[in-house]
Amino acid sequence: MVTKGQRKVRSDAKKDVKPILPIHLKDAIYRLSYITNTPIMHVSEQLFLHSISDIKINEAVSVYFQREVRINNTLHRGSLSNRTVTKRTKQGQSERIHFRVTKETYEILAVFAYALSCSHARACAMLLEECFRDADFISNYVEKHLENNLNNSRMKELREFMRYVNNGEDVHSWASLLSYITDEVKKPFNATKDLVNEFIIHHWKND
Repeated sequence: MVTKGQRKVRSDAKKDVKPILPIHLKDAIYRLSYITNTPIMHVSEQLFLHSISDIKINEAVSVYFQREVRINNTLHRGSLSNRTVTKRTKQGQSERIHFRVTKETYEILAVFAYALSCSHARACAMLLEECFRDADFISNYVEKHLENNLNNSRMKELREFMRYVNNGEDVHSWASLLSYITDEVKKPFNATKDLVNEFIIHHWKND
């Protein structure tokens, strides 16, 4: 029941998450946001959703668990003898970011924070750090973004360019490719398809 003068709270309202990240990690998230032309809050949320559901990331973080918890149907046996989570960055070398998650996702974060015996913000920061170590996920994230924003012919052109720069070796990821295109074009575009069109027509094809 909502009394007169009170604002009704939506049942699907999202919760704020404000982790403090090392500068290099914050810059990486901002870079990913920039090259995909996607709001930072959305990128951060997608990275976080991957981190809480990925088994390898869960296992990497679990070495710090102080308490026993069950996450994604896996029982993690915490111990007070495990290494504790502490701030890893000195003042001036870290900055806060802000994004929002659903209530259900926030409750999962609360489980991690409980297991780690730390704040929600610190647990979130730790998960994001582990997420960025997953190079395959970052590359797949960018590839999916391109597939969702380009037609088949443009994706074919990019795949050909990818094969050309890799020269038979898988050394460049989709993330590094899009970052290179963004730097090469050197001017902003409102849509990824326009950025890629500019690169293919006036940069690659003219080389």
